[in-house]
Order: sequence, then structure tokens, then C-alpha cells
Amino acid sequence: MDATCTAENGPHDDALPSLDVLLRLSCEGDRAAFAAFYDTTVSWVHALSRSVLASEADAAEATALVYLTAWDEAPDTDLDLTEDDDVRRRERTVFTWLEVLAHRVVTTLARTDSLPERGHGLLPENAGKSEDVTAERPLSCASLSDEQYRAVSLAWLGGRTCRRLAEEMGVPAARAKELVRDGVQALVAAHRDAEQERGTLTGPLSTTPPRAAGLMDTVRADVEAGRGLELADVAALDALDADERTLVEGSVAARGPSEGTLWRTRLRAARNAVTWAFRSVQEEPPSELLDRILRRLPAQDIGVALVDHDEVRHSPEEQATGRRRMVAVVGTAALLVVAALVVAVVLLTGPTLPEKVDRADDVYTSTPVDTRDGGTMQVATSRDIDAGYVRLEGLRPLPQGQAYQLWLLPKDESQQAQSLGVFSAEDLTEPVTFHGIDAHGAVGMTVEPEAGAEQPSDDVHSSVVLRPGNDGPRYGGKWTMDD
Repeated sequence: MDATCTAENGPHDDALPSLDVLLRLSCEGDRAAFAAFYDTTVSWVHALSRSVLASEADAAEATALVYLTAWDEAPDTDLDLTEDDDVRRRERTVFTWLEVLAHRVVTTLARTDSLPERGHGLLPENAGKSEDVTAERPLSCASLSDEQYRAVSLAWLGGRTCRRLAEEMGVPAARAKELVRDGVQALVAAHRDAEQERGTLTGPLSTTPPRAAGLMDTVRADVEAGRGLELADVAALDALDADERTLVEGSVAARGPSEGTLWRTRLRAARNAVTWAFRSVQEEPPSELLDRILRRLPAQDIGVALVDHDEVRHSPEEQATGRRRMVAVVGTAALLVVAALVVAVVLLTGPTLPEKVDRADDVYTSTPVDTRDGGTMQVATSRDIDAGYVRLEGLRPLPQGQAYQLWLLPKDESQQAQSLGVFSAEDLTEPVTFHGIDAHGAVGMTVEPEAGAEQPSDDVHSSVVLRPGNDGPRYGGKWTMDD
């Protein structure tokens, strides 16, 4: 199941449940809906994990923990999902909630290798943060100065605290906080303008905050100077450490309800704007990750206890009544099972991503290319939905300890390839899907150790150009909140 909004300027796909519906069903314990929710959103969540964490294995585990945390927290989350709102507005609300949760989980893992309620030592390699935060600058960040963009991207995509990014940028701590604050406020203004242009702004995202004279070297000094509210934009990007966040929130609470309302308003506006600004940053996770997540969901209690207590004796009348009740309970349980199956069929029989690519007006299908292993490789892509798939046939099984690994190969050789996963020959009887075709030139296949490689070996067994005449990257993609 692919995203509910696929084409860059296209309408909502009425054939698929919207994000808010999938989340609501997930809150009710519907695993089919949760799987569809994962498929719809995971490319953005995993992109955060990969941008913050140095290790692919750590990033995959972080993405899994994001969705396990979402499963746990969603039922208690108070989202403003008014039925009268446009479906896209409800979807954006859910999307922002998930991205904010993902950033909190991933940055906490990067800093402490732990999560509340889940313990310590969670990352398989604990290789630390990525040192290379080089996502191409989105057009929606055009209003930021170079310094502001670097500070905001280091905080959001790199998971840095302001103290850490001050060291990396070679600026004083006060200046680092100001760069993040001012950069976020520029994004809030850009987001507000974009909403007004689309006519979807039903009220002000936020009032323009009064600008303080400047921030101080330490958060404690900011609080003592009465400037805690200025740090809302910094806190929205998780760029304060835990002690600093506690200190600021305590000072805001001490200043009364009106200060708390202003704090929450600025947090919400900042989070909406930042998730909107970096919407083009996507990366697909390992293909087996969803199965790993579903296996780790808590066991479900179906709520029907069919226990016969031999030590309790009943009269014939009571036994007959009990049998009737038992029939009713079993019948109700059967109806629930049937209903669940119907929901699963409705959710999972919508168009698959390969079907959507094949139906796209601009679909490009390559000619089959022979692989060194006696098989064929063929790709189909659509720029309209910024996605494609690769189909392989006739591959021979590899010796034990080896596996096929598929890659999106960059057009610029100075950039790194993106892994699409590690597969056996049997795995590759199904199409392998991907997103973000404009930044890449071809799909390639290598043979690697079965654990996979960080980057492809020089010995590429086969490759297919994604699209002839591809004229370079565009911003945006299948999530239409970004237009």
C-alpha cells in the first residue's frame, strides 16, 4: 500500500483510507491498518533515522522503535481531527504528529541509546550520530540564510543540540540558538504564506513573536532573563538536552497559563513548518522491516474466555442458559473475526505501488536487461508519483553467505548509492519498489555478503537507467501537503 496522496499535484486517492482513518483503526488494534499506515509514511520516518544515525542497522532499529512507540502512544494522543476539516488537513495533522514523535525517538536513541519504558542498549551497533548531514536544500528553505539553514538542518536532520551545533559551526552558543530560532521563524512565515496561497489557512498559524534583544550563552541565563519563550522554536527541533528542556518548561509553567499557551502555539507552528519544509527528504527502509515490527507488537487479547470450571456445578437450567450464552459469545467472536477480515481486505486490496506506476500517464518501462546471473532486470518509473519498481526474473540462487543487493545509483558519482535491501533469488520474484527517482540515475544490482554492504562493490552485475532524459531533481513528491 502506497501513500494516500501520490501525485505531486494530484487529488486525494479516494480508493485508499486516509492517514487519520488508518491511525484510528490502528488505535483499535487493527494490525492491517497499522501495516498500511507504516507503508504510507515510512519513507519519511526512515529518512530521519538515516540522516541522524551513522549506521544503517541502527537506523533500521530506530525506525522500528518509532512505529512501536506510535502503536503504544497513539491511543492516548489527543489530536485535533475534526470531521469537518478537509481530509488533507487531517492527514497533515497525523503526519506532523508522527514526524515529531519520530524525531524525539531517534534523537533520544542517538544521544542515550535508550528510551523510557524500553530500557538501554537498544541500538544493535550504537555507532553514534551521522557526521554527514548533506541533504540537498529544499526550495521551501529558500528564505533562510546559509547559516540559518545549516543550523536548522543540523538540528532537525542531524539531531544536534544547540551546544553541539555551536561547536560544529564554530559559533558561540548564544548565536547557535539564535540561528535555529530565527531560521525556524522564517520557515513558519514561509509555511503560512504557502497555506494562504493554497487557500487552506483557516486561521493564523501563529502570531509573529516579539523578537528579544538576544539569547544568552546558557539556557539558565535565558530563563533568568525572562527569555524562555524564545526557546520554543529550539525545543521544537529537540535541540535542547533533557535538563535544558526541563528547565525551560518549568520556567514557562511558573509564568502562568498565558505563557504556557504561547509556548504551545509556537511549538505547534514550528513543528508544522519544519516537517513541511523537509518533506522532500525520504528514504526507503529495508524491505523486511515491517515484518520485524509486526512480530514485535504486543500479543492481543481477543476478550473471549472459554474456560470450564469443573469445580462449579450448575443445574440443568443453568447449564442450558450457559450453553446459549456460549453460542452467543462464540457467534459474536466469529462475527468480529469476519469483520476484521473484511477491514483487512478493504485496506490491503487497493492499488499496489507497481499498479499505480503502471497506470500513471507518464509511465516509463525499460527494455529488459540481461544480468550476469542468467536473469533479466527491468524497471518502470513515473515522475508524476516520484516512484518506480524493479522486476527481476530468472536469477539463480547464490552460495550460502551471499545475497543480492539492489541500489539506487546516483547521477552524481560524488554522492552515495541508496540501498533498496538485501535479497535472496526467491525474494526477488516480487517487484522491489522505491521512491525519489529524480535524484538517481539507475537501479543496480551487486552480490554482497548476506548481511549487506554500506555501499555497492565495484562489481555491479547489472544496472538499468531509471528514465531517459531525466533533467535533474525536483522538490516535493507524493505527499501533496508540500505544494
